[in-house]
Amino acid sequence: MNVDVSFLPALAAAFLLTFARVGTMVMLMPGVGELNLPSRVRLTIALVLTAILLPSHQKAYIVDLTALGPVLTLLIQEVVIGAVLGLTARLAISALQVAGSVVAQQLGLGFVTAIDPTQNQQGMLVVLHAGLAAPEKAEAILGNAGADYMVFCPGDGELKELANRAPEGLAAALLNDRPPAFLKEVTPAEATNLKVYRLVR
Repeated sequence: MNVDVSFLPALAAAFLLTFARVGTMVMLMPGVGELNLPSRVRLTIALVLTAILLPSHQKAYIVDLTALGPVLTLLIQEVVIGAVLGLTARLAISALQVAGSVVAQQLGLGFVTAIDPTQNQQGMLVVLHAGLAAPEKAEAILGNAGADYMVFCPGDGELKELANRAPEGLAAALLNDRPPAFLKEVTPAEATNLKVYRLVR
């Protein structure tokens, strides 16, 4: 029995071209293209999408496998198309994020933007928890985070928002010049509006 495998080169070329477009798109898209997502997961998503899309798009690729130039041209075209699709989606989501941040700042709720895992700013969650917590709890939060100093500006709007939301919290105590015992004020070397406190352990 003879098995005709003459279709395999054209099928492999169509698969690679489809994967070039889908892989580039997945790499740049928001959500699935983030750095905190393992590369193996992104690769799996790209391969699965390529396998799903290949049957319906295979006939659209007319590949001349006898010459290298046309194949490379098609490959570059697919990469560019995938990059345009992925960047378009990312720019749209980024625009929504910026618009949300501007609205939050105008409403006085800008401190919520400190917790934004898509912007790699999760470390600011410690500041938010400590500012809202009672001084004794804030000491434990800052100690667990390994903080040695606290620096803030008394005129900062976000700090005032935290103080308004938690009148008994650490932020309110600092704004009212009532630092807890575990914070010792440090005089900066140069004149500044910032207040610096060192954590006493």
